Amino acid sequence: MKTKIIRNFLRCIFYNYNFLFIFGKHKYKSYKDYG
Repeated sequence: MKTKIIRNFLRCIFYNYNFLFIFGKHKYKSYKDYG
């Protein structure tokens, strides 16, 4: 039971991280080029 909750939690973090990475990629790129 506990392992299942942790697994779902990690999966949620993983998907959120991927979304933020894809979404903020061009922002980071423009910031990098600007700076």
